[in-house]
Amino acid sequence: MFDDAETGSATANSPADRSSRRPVPGDEQTAIDLVRRKIRSLPAGLDHAKASRRLVDMLARRGYSPAVAYAVVKAELAEADR
Repeated sequence: MFDDAETGSATANSPADRSSRRPVPGDEQTAIDLVRRKIRSLPAGLDHAKASRRLVDMLARRGYSPAVAYAVVKAELAEADR
């Protein structure tokens, strides 16, 4: 958030710290594993749109780009419906 004027170091909530926790490009397998695990814990009769929104939001909170999140969720929900 703020730089420590005495030491010159950034606090734990600095933008640099947050960006270092982002998933690396090409790490879709981790997103797939997260979505598969979360799908198992969703209520059985949950609306498809609501499930999709929850899953995409989960991936977004973990730092995945919207394109990766939507693609993974779409594919995994289609697979789960079979």
